[in-house]
Amino acid sequence: MNFYKHHLGDYSKATSHLSFVEDAAYSKLLRKYYSKEKPIPGALNAAQRLVGARARHERMAVETVLKEFFQYDGERNVWRNKRADEEISKANAQAETNRRIAEEREASRRRRNEVDDRVVSSGEMGKSFNELGTNREPSQTPDSISHISKTGKPEHSHASALLEVSTEAGRACALLRQAGCRRVNPSNPKLLAALNEGVTPETIRDTYLERPDAAAPFAWAIATARNRQAQCATEETVPTPTRVTGAAPMSKTLQALHELEAHKNGTRVDQAGNRLRITEVGSA
Repeated sequence: MNFYKHHLGDYSKATSHLSFVEDAAYSKLLRKYYSKEKPIPGALNAAQRLVGARARHERMAVETVLKEFFQYDGERNVWRNKRADEEISKANAQAETNRRIAEEREASRRRRNEVDDRVVSSGEMGKSFNELGTNREPSQTPDSISHISKTGKPEHSHASALLEVSTEAGRACALLRQAGCRRVNPSNPKLLAALNEGVTPETIRDTYLERPDAAAPFAWAIATARNRQAQCATEETVPTPTRVTGAAPMSKTLQALHELEAHKNGTRVDQAGNRLRITEVGSA
C-alpha cells in the first residue's frame, strides 16, 4: 500500500500517553505494517531491526508499543494490529473492484470499436437505422436495443452503435476511425458545432490526414476545420474594393486657385490638373 487513512483524532486519543520515542516507534511500526501489507515479525529483535531501533531506549520503546497496540499470534509468530488488518482488507477489496471496472470498460470500448470497424468496412455508414435493422438475425427481437449486464447497468448493443454511425457525427467518427484516428467521440460538443457550421465529415477526415501525428488529432482536426470554415465565410462577406482608374476630378476651389496661379505664369489648368500654356490652348 502507498496510502492509508490516518485518523488524527483516533490516533491522538490512543497515543497521548506515549513518550516521544514510543510515539515514533508506533508510527514506524504502522508504516511498515501498511507498506508490506503483512504483520510485524514475532521475534522481538527482528521487529526492532525492522524499524531501525538501535539504542537501548529505542528497543524498549518498540517492545512497549508491540505489547500495548499489537496482538501476538503464536501460530504464525507475528504481531497483528486489528485496525491495520481491517484497512488493508478494505483497500484490497477496493483495488479488486477498480480492476474489474477497468476491465469491463476496456471490453466495452473494444466492442464499440469492432462494431464501428465492421460498419466502415461493409459500407453501411450511409444507411439508416431501419435499413440496418432489417439485416439483423431472426433470433434478435426488434426492441433489443440494449440489455442488462451482470452489474445491473444497461449496455448498448450493436444496433445502438449502428444508430450512432447513421448520424453525421457518427459518420464523421467512422471516417476518422477508417483513416486511423482511434480516439473519437460522436457526442463531442465541438464536433457537433463544426457540423452545424457547415463543416462536412469528409472535410474533418481530410484535415486529420494532414497531421495524424498531432498531440490530440481528433480535437486538432475539428478546430482546424472550423477555423478554415470561418475564414472562408469571412472572405465571402467582405466586399472587394473597387479599383480606381484615372485621376479623380479636381474640386472647384482647388481648380480656381490653380487657374489663378497659372494666369500669372501665362498658363492654364484643365480638369485633369494638367498645365497648358496659353498658346497651346489656342492651338488646341
